Amino acid sequence: GIKWITPPDNDECVDAEDFDNLMPSGNPGEFSQTFVMETTQCATGAITGTPCDDDNTNTVWYTYTVEPDVKEITIDITNWMNTVTGGTPDLSLIVLDGCIPGGAIINQADGSSADYCGGEGTDLITLSCLDEGDVITILVSSSSMNEGTFDITLNTAIPNCSYTNDECIDAAQLTGNPDPLITDDPNGCVLVGGCNDLACIDFNFTTCAGIDQSNQVFFTFTTDVNVDPVDGGFVNIEITNGEAGELDAPGAVLFISDCVTPGSIGDCGSGTGGEYSSGPLGGPGLIMPNTTYTIVVFNSDPNQNGGTFLDNDNDGICNGMDNCPGLANEDQEDNDNDGIGDVCDSDDDNDGILDEDDNCPTVPNENQDDTDNDGIGDACDVLSEISFDLKDVVLFPNPNTGQVYIDGESSYTYRVLNINGIVLIQSKTNNSRIDISRLSNGIYVIELTNQKGQIGYYKILKM
Repeated sequence: GIKWITPPDNDECVDAEDFDNLMPSGNPGEFSQTFVMETTQCATGAITGTPCDDDNTNTVWYTYTVEPDVKEITIDITNWMNTVTGGTPDLSLIVLDGCIPGGAIINQADGSSADYCGGEGTDLITLSCLDEGDVITILVSSSSMNEGTFDITLNTAIPNCSYTNDECIDAAQLTGNPDPLITDDPNGCVLVGGCNDLACIDFNFTTCAGIDQSNQVFFTFTTDVNVDPVDGGFVNIEITNGEAGELDAPGAVLFISDCVTPGSIGDCGSGTGGEYSSGPLGGPGLIMPNTTYTIVVFNSDPNQNGGTFLDNDNDGICNGMDNCPGLANEDQEDNDNDGIGDVCDSDDDNDGILDEDDNCPTVPNENQDDTDNDGIGDACDVLSEISFDLKDVVLFPNPNTGQVYIDGESSYTYRVLNINGIVLIQSKTNNSRIDISRLSNGIYVIELTNQKGQIGYYKILKM
């Protein structure tokens, strides 16, 4: 008898099947589409002399148009089954920027050519740095002795955090610390926070030899006039709180702002546990006044995709300089100068009595003496002789953790003073509530003025 086999419909590039119906694949930001029981058997669009196999004579074609926000594309070939007895499960998978002739092989995320020769598998090709609207052409081929059926899956991924600085020319401007950045202090730092989830690779720095430099994002900063033009300045790059499981090994490079021929300043390095600190980078002729520089943050673990990274407590103070890296405290107040910020110091005056039990938490008083039994230790009860002109006014709760309420027959303007009489907070409008949540723990005096101009003073304990 005669066996008739119909060639596949997509054995010519102009008839390529289009991946145009990707659906969510179960993980956030990931989508996929699979064509099942595809075949190279009797495909007539022969391609010979491809980079990974010189006998690819049976070829089928696919296309995909890059959708908005897609940062990564991977291709799987699974369930390969030979249709010729004695064949081997070898196939060729290639991604081009157009049909042949004319189409050229594009590069993968790691810089290698997007051509694969071997058996089936997942993530055989990984692409990144493609722009929305780009069209990629995918060919699957085999020799005439290795014809087979297969499933092909195209997967896309959208970052779980947003950024626009994944190319050098789009570097994000670092401001603050202050602005322009002062870089003449080797103990200072540039605090870098952001996201590099699925970001592409723009450069490979030779100073980072042996270190993977994937998922790159870029930041620029400008030095001020204080940098010594002879000795130069120093910059310390600190990356903190890298997303667990996605950015465990962040790294960074510093270079003068030139996106065409970048040359690094100092060493390139990477860290562990989501943390990295470069140490002082710079010196004579390297970090100069009124000059723009660029920082590249990357992921050095090839098995991870990058993610978020930021200041641990988001207070804008570098962790290495933050006296309370786990809690936000922009003022860095440290009453007892023990190097532990007041907001995370359980004994603000170092007298051995925990703040929650201390009747004078900001002044040392181991004996806890309180002559007038008002709950305020004698060591800080220096305002016991204040006169009160206002009657029938109660401030509560006292002690207080943030909001003080005024119970009286009138509305009042107020001032909040420390025990030295310095005004810390004041109001010019009538109020029935006072917010002291931003004040450190301690003793304060609240001055109330009613609508008749009468004044009263009240002690309050902030805890």
